[in-house]
Amino acid sequence: MMKDVWITLTGYQTVDEDTEQIKLEIGGRYGYKDGKSLIVYHESTPDERGKTLIKIEPEGKLILDRSGSTENRMTIEKGKRHCGLYRTQQGELFLGVYGVGCESDLGESGGQAVFEYELDVEGGVISKNRLEIKVKEV
Repeated sequence: MMKDVWITLTGYQTVDEDTEQIKLEIGGRYGYKDGKSLIVYHESTPDERGKTLIKIEPEGKLILDRSGSTENRMTIEKGKRHCGLYRTQQGELFLGVYGVGCESDLGESGGQAVFEYELDVEGGVISKNRLEIKVKEV
């Protein structure tokens, strides 16, 4: 069963020792069953509109599907590299995503998860990243 929740996403991206932080706080929906979490939210800004679906599996795998003005699918899984096409309004980019670490205490009433990963283009690391996800019932 999906519940109304408050979602806080905080992303950190480090390039050449410079770290940038992006934070999004938004209402959405959350479901939890058999150790799997599903988070859904809709964004609408002057630059972007779309739906984001985040699936978190018990073994620490995250799948992020974004549709709308930006379309992409990103998979973060500790110790594995996944590749995919990242589509934006400015063009397309083929990225590799290598999962460095993951922690999650998500359960029936929400919780939090942290995923660390590296992005690469043609095998060359372009950034080190950390995504913190917090889900709280409203």
